[in-house]
Amino acid sequence: MFFYSSLIAQKEDSIVVSNAVLYYSIRGEGQPILLLSGGPGTSSGQLFGLNERLSKNYKCILFDQRGTGKSHTSPMDSSTINLNQAIKDIDLLLERQHIKKITIIGHSWGAMLAMSYAAKYPDHIAKLVLIGPGPLEWSGYELLQDNIMSRASKAEKILMNQIQDSMVNHTASRESLRTLNRTFFRLLFFDALKVDSLGPLVGAGSNNAMQQLMLQDLHRINYNLKPAISTMQMPVLVICGREDPVGLFSTFAIKDLNKKAKIAWVEKSGHFPWVEQPETFYLELLNFLK
Repeated sequence: MFFYSSLIAQKEDSIVVSNAVLYYSIRGEGQPILLLSGGPGTSSGQLFGLNERLSKNYKCILFDQRGTGKSHTSPMDSSTINLNQAIKDIDLLLERQHIKKITIIGHSWGAMLAMSYAAKYPDHIAKLVLIGPGPLEWSGYELLQDNIMSRASKAEKILMNQIQDSMVNHTASRESLRTLNRTFFRLLFFDALKVDSLGPLVGAGSNNAMQQLMLQDLHRINYNLKPAISTMQMPVLVICGREDPVGLFSTFAIKDLNKKAKIAWVEKSGHFPWVEQPETFYLELLNFLK
């Protein structure tokens, strides 16, 4: 596997604009696919495994969204981190690559961004793949948080609250922050025993400042994709783990709003089906992409 993947050339580049440097890499040849990671604020490294697998047959573009990974912006405030700017950044990337029509695969927040881009530029989309999509409207964020925390034990809730309090008081140690992240990650997996072995495959650097700014913008604009989803005509595939506390309600909503959308449930999987149940996940994905 390593020898084969090493033969696939990867091109790394960036787009320099007046207030940002936008990093991306291209791997493979064929039909172009843009990969958008979650968060908001998580780097594209979260989708590295997906990129490696798909680049055997497709031209995969792994994109660090503004304010994540190697992509940085100045100033880092509401003028540079907002949904409209994120959509513009994608359009600029496709323009620089001379791509007129593309398949976008987005995970979690990346699925929200993919849908937002498709709503504004439907003619630019060949196919849309949404993995464990985040909320379709701003009010869904409260439900999402409740759904995630409902999986936590009493001891986990106490521990997480204690660490969050220490963060507010600026007394949190690095070890306690790692514990918080691991505990939260555990809530996103179907099988808690897989967190240590599979967690690193989807763990990636996250920018909390970017996350907070983007969430503030979604609140400000009263983010709501439901009307747009109901009118989308491009082929849409939603892949969701049956035990995914993030994507569950959004997947049901998309199914109700757009009868043309194909829904694929992955059994015994949480929020990261491509690592928890790769055989089922890639069977559904590759059949859809053909």
